[in-house]
Amino acid sequence: MVMDTEYSIPETKNYKCYKLGNIMYIPHYEIPGLFVGPSKRIETGRIKAIYERRSFYKEELVRMGASETYEQLWSTNARDQK
Repeated sequence: MVMDTEYSIPETKNYKCYKLGNIMYIPHYEIPGLFVGPSKRIETGRIKAIYERRSFYKEELVRMGASETYEQLWSTNARDQK
Protein backbone atom coordinates (compact mmCIF):
# COMPACT_ATOMS: atom_id res chain seq x y z
CA MET A 1 0.00 0.00 0.00
CA VAL A 2 1.36 3.41 -1.01
CA MET A 3 0.51 6.40 1.16
CA ASP A 4 -0.25 9.72 -0.43
CA THR A 5 2.18 12.28 1.00
CA GLU A 6 0.64 15.28 -0.75
CA TYR A 7 -1.22 17.64 1.56
CA SER A 8 -3.34 20.58 0.56
CA ILE A 9 -2.32 23.80 2.23
CA PRO A 10 -5.21 25.72 3.80
CA GLU A 11 -5.85 29.23 2.53
CA THR A 12 -4.58 31.95 4.88
CA LYS A 13 -5.42 35.64 5.20
CA ASN A 14 -4.48 38.53 7.47
CA TYR A 15 -7.02 38.94 10.26
CA LYS A 16 -7.41 41.60 12.93
CA CYS A 17 -6.38 40.24 16.33
CA TYR A 18 -5.98 41.87 19.72
CA LYS A 19 -3.05 41.79 22.10
CA LEU A 20 -3.60 42.36 25.80
CA GLY A 21 -0.25 42.46 27.59
CA ASN A 22 1.60 39.44 26.18
CA ILE A 23 -1.57 37.50 25.36
CA MET A 24 -2.85 37.28 21.78
CA TYR A 25 -6.60 36.96 21.16
CA ILE A 26 -7.48 35.67 17.71
CA PRO A 27 -10.86 35.44 15.93
CA HIS A 28 -12.72 32.24 16.78
CA TYR A 29 -12.59 29.53 14.12
CA GLU A 30 -16.39 29.11 13.96
CA ILE A 31 -18.11 31.92 15.92
CA PRO A 32 -18.06 35.35 14.20
CA GLY A 33 -17.14 38.34 16.39
CA LEU A 34 -15.62 36.27 19.20
CA PHE A 35 -11.91 36.39 20.04
CA VAL A 36 -10.21 33.57 21.93
CA GLY A 37 -7.01 33.33 23.94
CA PRO A 38 -5.23 30.56 25.80
CA SER A 39 -7.39 28.48 28.11
CA LYS A 40 -7.09 28.47 31.89
CA ARG A 41 -6.37 25.15 33.64
CA ILE A 42 -8.66 24.35 36.58
CA GLU A 43 -7.59 21.55 38.90
CA THR A 44 -10.40 19.14 39.78
CA GLY A 45 -8.55 16.89 42.21
CA ARG A 46 -9.00 14.05 39.75
CA ILE A 47 -6.73 12.68 37.08
CA LYS A 48 -8.04 14.94 34.32
CA ALA A 49 -8.08 18.72 34.73
CA ILE A 50 -10.71 21.00 33.21
CA TYR A 51 -9.72 23.79 30.81
CA GLU A 52 -11.83 26.93 30.86
CA ARG A 53 -12.04 28.81 27.56
CA ARG A 54 -11.17 32.49 27.68
CA SER A 55 -13.07 34.42 25.05
CA PHE A 56 -14.09 38.05 24.61
CA TYR A 57 -15.84 40.26 22.11
CA LYS A 58 -13.96 43.12 20.43
CA GLU A 59 -15.62 45.78 22.62
CA GLU A 60 -14.54 43.99 25.80
CA LEU A 61 -10.92 43.69 24.64
CA VAL A 62 -10.77 47.37 23.62
CA ARG A 63 -12.27 48.39 26.99
CA MET A 64 -9.55 46.38 28.77
CA GLY A 65 -6.84 48.23 26.80
CA ALA A 66 -5.97 45.66 24.12
CA SER A 67 -4.15 46.87 21.03
CA GLU A 68 -4.97 45.87 17.44
CA THR A 69 -2.59 43.73 15.47
CA TYR A 70 -2.83 41.61 12.31
CA GLU A 71 -1.89 37.95 12.07
CA GLN A 72 -1.86 35.43 9.22
CA LEU A 73 -4.49 32.77 10.10
CA TRP A 74 -6.42 30.04 8.32
CA SER A 75 -9.37 31.43 6.41
CA THR A 76 -12.82 30.37 7.65
CA ASN A 77 -16.38 31.51 6.91
CA ALA A 78 -16.77 32.84 10.46
CA ARG A 79 -13.57 34.91 10.24
CA ASP A 80 -14.57 36.36 6.84
CA GLN A 81 -17.89 37.73 8.16
CA LYS A 82 -17.68 41.36 9.08
